[in-house]
Amino acid sequence: MQLIFVIPPVSRQAQELPIADNVLKLGPVSNQARHQGSLGRKMDNNMSKILVGINFYGNDFVLPQGGGPILGHEYLSLLSSYKLKLSWDGFNDEHYFDYTVAQELHRVFYPSLKSLSLRLEEAKSCGAGVSIWEIGQGFEYFFDLL
Repeated sequence: MQLIFVIPPVSRQAQELPIADNVLKLGPVSNQARHQGSLGRKMDNNMSKILVGINFYGNDFVLPQGGGPILGHEYLSLLSSYKLKLSWDGFNDEHYFDYTVAQELHRVFYPSLKSLSLRLEEAKSCGAGVSIWEIGQGFEYFFDLL
């Protein structure tokens, strides 16, 4: 029997929005690297048995209550309906946008080619494999990176 560890997307509380203490986002690539390095040392650098969890879905948070998952078609619908502008969260290495519905502020995080590339490159540099969470929920062009 082989033991395989999976490193799920690291979540951390949002720090830039005081009204959003309970918003969880995909963790920064620096956290991924730290966890992979720690596990690699414990496993005598046998990183080929480590899988890094990478999500192909996003999260739509109603601030400050919290939120839930958002799929590719829902993400595209929001972008086209609200004419939203993507921003880059450099701390968490993820694209996001904000919008308001019925006086509720939402923040949506969704993987992009840039955010996925950063995570895949970090996994590759450590010799780890990847495990895609909800592989059919993202965009087909995400597969171009694999």
